[in-house]
Amino acid sequence: VATSTPVPTSSPGPSAPVSVSDVRALPDGATATIRATALTDSSFTDGGGYVDDGTRGIALLVTDGAFARGDVVEATGEVDDRFSQRTLRVDGGQLAIVGAASDPAPLPTTTGGAAEALEGRLVRIQGTIVDGPTELTTGVAFDLDDGSGPVRVIVSAATAIDLGPWVHGAQVQLVGVLGQRDSTGSGTAGYRVQPRDQSDVITVVPPVG
Repeated sequence: VATSTPVPTSSPGPSAPVSVSDVRALPDGATATIRATALTDSSFTDGGGYVDDGTRGIALLVTDGAFARGDVVEATGEVDDRFSQRTLRVDGGQLAIVGAASDPAPLPTTTGGAAEALEGRLVRIQGTIVDGPTELTTGVAFDLDDGSGPVRVIVSAATAIDLGPWVHGAQVQLVGVLGQRDSTGSGTAGYRVQPRDQSDVITVVPPVG
């Protein structure tokens, strides 16, 4: 009696990368693959690091893996929110470093405009320190306002940024990654600009008088 020989089947590989803009629109729990440039390293915050593919940015939270600023990463993971910050949660086995790239040009914005549309991206802001410094578990916080509404700036101790000139009334111009940590549950609060090192601080002009 003739018998058939089983034909081995190959395991499916990771899906083709899709844009970060499309991934951000997926429901929580969806699986997606992205290819993007790392704006920070993977341990930049307790919520991971940030990547941008030119369409949007997103937080990348990796378990048992790591990436460095400037790495081009390909990652497959689960889409989620963490304190309302759009996040891709990735196991280290689903993370590959596929190249290197320089920072994208920071996107200029008003302090009041630093919100959802720019979350996860590199932004440039300027304004007056109207509140702070406030010691946090994640760093030192200041509120910066250019007249359009304040935005919080979080400076981590790991950045080694000199905060001596950062006094009430000082004019600050800086670059940083826009993140979110909203504890209110509204999903519309908690935006913060996070400079990565001293080179992200463009100018600090002390108050007059």
